[in-house]
This record gives sequence, structure tokens and C-alpha cells, in this order.
Amino acid sequence: MDFLHHHRVSSREILCPLLCSSLVQRSQLNHSDNFIPFSMNDRGPIINHLTYANDLVVFSSGNSKSIKDLMKQIKWYEKNSGQKVNKDKSFFLTAPRTRANRINKIREATGFLEKEFPFHYLGCPIYVGRKKVEYFEGMLAKIIKRMNGWQRKMLSYGGRIILIKHVLQSLPTYTMTSLNPPKSILNLMERHFATFFWASNGDKNNYHWSSWANLCYPKEEGGVGFRRMTDICDSLTVERWWGFRSQPTL
Repeated sequence: MDFLHHHRVSSREILCPLLCSSLVQRSQLNHSDNFIPFSMNDRGPIINHLTYANDLVVFSSGNSKSIKDLMKQIKWYEKNSGQKVNKDKSFFLTAPRTRANRINKIREATGFLEKEFPFHYLGCPIYVGRKKVEYFEGMLAKIIKRMNGWQRKMLSYGGRIILIKHVLQSLPTYTMTSLNPPKSILNLMERHFATFFWASNGDKNNYHWSSWANLCYPKEEGGVGFRRMTDICDSLTVERWWGFRSQPTL
């Protein structure tokens, strides 16, 4: 859900979904027999909401009582905070093979539009089931667009090394902090990095005098210090796992 402000906000006044998040967390939803939050399985943790910037994501079952309780809390929040849910930017999603009559009831109760998987949220692909290469093609396209915007004939090998290390390899980091792209996408990234590194005078077909794996060795061992994308992805996965284990919230 996206929020709209309907009154003037001073520089010292804080109005954001964090307040709504706190209200949802402490509201009657957690103590209501009608509201059923989301859980992966019977033993998994219960998730009822996530917040980021001006967005609030609420997880619930699709039964009528849960939806009515949820909308009741949202209307109470709108009345007391001065913020309104922007229904033009808000939507709901359901699990695959959800019955049409249930989807219609949710649409009528919320007034929100229905969307289908996959979709992009905050730059990350959100999907159900097996991850596919096509979900991550946008991430690869950003890298290619950035490389094409540089005039390669104006860059030395040292300049290309800096751009690959500090720009190109950093572009997919945001997505990889949340998701693990398919290895084929990571391999394609490295292939484009190698082409960019060895290109001369705009010629993409220059001979590669060393493999990308050798270039990823430290300088002391004959490489230039690039990082393998699989290593970056694995390190971010471990960091994400540690956050889940050590912090009380997602």
C-alpha cells in the first residue's frame, strides 16, 4: 500500500508507514481470532507486515473475516493519522489457483486492484516457484546499458579495472542482497565484464589474453583482483542468513 498525506507536514513531524507498522504490530490484528497472518508452514515464523519508505506490505489469509479486520484497522489509521491509502498505487496478490469468487470478494472488500506474479518491487523481482532467467534480465540490461554509455576508446586498462570493480560489479549488489540470481545470469555478467575489459577502440571482438577466472586472482598471484560474482552472491547470502538468525525482525 502506498500512502498519501492530506495535511501539511512540518519539518519536525514524522508521518510514515513506520507509525502504521507500529500500530499494525500492536493493534487488534495480533489478538483477533478472525485475522489469520501469513506463515510458510505450521512451524514457520508468522509474518504480518513489512515496511519500506512509503510502502506497507501486509500478509494475510484470503478469508473474509481477515480482510475485514485488516481494512478496519487501515480505516482507523487513516482517520487518526491524516494519511490516506493511495488506492491507485495499491494492489493485492493471491496464491496461484485461487478461486475467482474469493478474488472478487477481496477486490470488493479492499477496493484495490489485483496483480499477478511475477512483478518487480523496489527493483527486485517477486515471483512464485522456480526462479527463471527472464526475471533477472533487467538487472543484466542495466549493466550492459552502463557499459555502452562509456566510450571505451578513451579508457585505459587501469580505468576499465576501476569501473568494473567499483561500478559494474556493484550494480547487481542491491538485488543480490535479497535474491540469488541464476548462475547463468552471473556467468553472463562476467562474460560482459571480460568483453568490456579486453575491448579496444570500441572493438568487442578483441582477443581475451587471459580467462576471467585468472583475472579474479589477487595481484600477488598474477590477477587484477576482480571478484567472482558467485563469491559475491554467496557472501551476501551468508550475511542475509546471519541477519535472520541474529535479528528479531526481517
